Amino acid sequence: MTAREVLSDKSKWTKSCIARTNEGEQCEPTSKMAVAWCAIGAIEKAYSTSREESKTAMAKLRQVIIANYHHSFIDNFNDDPDITYEDVIMMMEEAGI
Repeated sequence: MTAREVLSDKSKWTKSCIARTNEGEQCEPTSKMAVAWCAIGAIEKAYSTSREESKTAMAKLRQVIIANYHHSFIDNFNDDPDITYEDVIMMMEEAGI
C-alpha cells in the first residue's frame, strides 16, 4: 500500500491532525477507527510495518514539497489553507509514494 492509496479520495484526507475517526475525533494513523489522514498520517498508515520505508517516504515527499511549494515541513504544507487535496496527491505522485 502507498500513501497515495491511503488517500484514495478526498473524504480520506484531513488537516490539522494526523488522523480522524468517523466522528471527527483525532486518533492514531494506524488505528482501526481512522478513516481520514493528513499527508504524514497517510505515510505512517501505508508504511506502518517498516519504520525505514516510512522515513524514506517522508524524506521523498519533503524534498518534492520544498522544490514545488517552498514549505520546509510536511505538516505545514498539508495544513496550509491554500493547499488542496489535489495538491497533496500531486506531490505524493511526484514523490512516488
